[in-house]
Order: sequence, then structure tokens, then C-alpha cells
Amino acid sequence: MDVLTLHQFGYANAVGVLGTALTPEQVKRLSGFASRLLLLFDGDRAGRKAALRSCEMLLTRGLACRVVLMPEGEDIDSLLRGQGKDAFEELQARARDGLRFCVEALRALAPRESVEWARDFLGHVELPELVSPYASALAGHLQISEAELRRGVAVRLDERHGGRGGAAPAANRARQNMRDVQIMIFAVRYPERLADLRELGADLALRSPGARRFWDVIEEWGAEEAPYHLDDRQKSFWFAQRGPDKAPLNNGDWELECLRRDLETYYESTKKSSVSAALRENTGNSDFAADLEYLRALQETLENGHEQS
Repeated sequence: MDVLTLHQFGYANAVGVLGTALTPEQVKRLSGFASRLLLLFDGDRAGRKAALRSCEMLLTRGLACRVVLMPEGEDIDSLLRGQGKDAFEELQARARDGLRFCVEALRALAPRESVEWARDFLGHVELPELVSPYASALAGHLQISEAELRRGVAVRLDERHGGRGGAAPAANRARQNMRDVQIMIFAVRYPERLADLRELGADLALRSPGARRFWDVIEEWGAEEAPYHLDDRQKSFWFAQRGPDKAPLNNGDWELECLRRDLETYYESTKKSSVSAALRENTGNSDFAADLEYLRALQETLENGHEQS
């Protein structure tokens, strides 16, 4: 009845989830029609739980969403028939952003559980280039260190996007190893600029466990103390990159720009791969026209994500 009433009042783009639980199949189909959705759920405990789960599913797939919770004792049908469109429009105007809604829902959990939820959420994000803005927003809302939140996420992303079984071609491994080296060269030469590297998502691009451990030491101890906490191999790399035979440490902006270009190329290829995988997954239940709509929705989401970051 809620969906029928919405259509009768002019909201023709309304659909029902047929219960309180949005399913992955429904999310997949919805993503072929829009990249922004408004979730309407009851304001009781079951509705809030369903809204949280729905937000998580939509956001990790790269879709934007806002949440409207019905006032106590009301549903869409009773609200529209009893108070009219103006009341519903007012609720929509006050709708909370999906990610903020998730954060507010997490306040009922213990701090450790909230952090674990955030890490698990980031590890399930399907478009890697959205991880960085999501991580920054979650860290700010949860009032925790972004570095602490990101710890362990890179491993999960690697398993999701790169560890699907089978050995990577040697050329790909070589390029990844070189990328790790370039990131760590900059991190060693300019350890005070790790925040600039994080802004580029460099820490999430690291794939070598050794490089990740190296990064963690620099991040934890800083430029002055880090050398005292490195193993022999890391110390050798540290002093080699900062030695007198290397370029002076006065051209950090240019070096960062070169690294940024490489990372943008890397994330662009990753994006194409993830979008292609999503399209392949979608084609089993769709046709070519639907795939095109799905691609357009994903592209809009990517552009919106870059604007927000």
C-alpha cells in the first residue's frame, strides 16, 4: 500500500523491497536505473536496522543514498493521506546522508565494534577509488585516527580486488613492486608528508606486506624516531634514499606530482576492471540496454565521489 500511495501522490519512481530487508539482487537491479536513492523505513528498531544494512549495501556498491525514517505511528500511506505531500517533502528535506546515518547508528555500539564495522565496510567497497573519501569521512565522524582506521583495510582490499586466485602475470607483479618502491621512496624522503600520500590513496595501493610494515613504522614513529625501529633491510633502504648521492630533498612537490600521475593511472585501470566485473555480473539478469544504464549510474557515482573528496 505504501508504494501504491506514493505513485498516487506523484512519486512514480518508488519501489518496494517486499519486507524490511533489501537484497543484493535488488541493489544490483536498482543500480541499473539510478545512482542516488532515498530509503524510506519505519522509525522503529526493525526499520532502523534495515536502513543501516541497506545503506551499507548501497554505499559499498558505489551508490549514494539518503535515509528518511517515518515518525512514530506513521507509515508512508498514513502520512501522505493524513498530512499530504508537504509533510513528506519536509521529511525528505531533512533526510540524512547515508554514511552519516550509519555513523549515528554505530554510536549505540562499543567503540571497538564501531571501528571493526567501519573496517569491514571499507573492505567491501567495490570501487577502490571511493575508499579514501569514505575512510576520511568515517574517521572524522567516529573521531578516531584515520591511520588507525585504515590499518588492515589494505589487506582486505587486496584480497577483494587482487587476490581472486591464480598467480598474477609477472609483468603485473613487476609493475606493482615498482609502484610499492616508488611510494616508499617518497615516504622515506619526505616522511613528514605521509598525509599527502594518504590523500592520494598511496597507502591503500601498497601490496607488499614488507612495504606495508615499513609504512606503519614511519607513520607511527615519524621522521626522527623511525630509523631506530627499522629492521636492517629497512634501514639500508632508508639511508640509501636519504644519502648524499641522492637528489636534494627540496623538490617534494614535483616528486609527489609524478607519483600522483602513476597512482591515478593505477586507480583508473582498477576502476575499469571493477566496473567491467560488475557489468559481467549484471549481464546474467539483464540485457545490453540495462548494462549501459548500469554503467552510466556507476560513472555518475564515481564523479560524485571525486567531487565529495
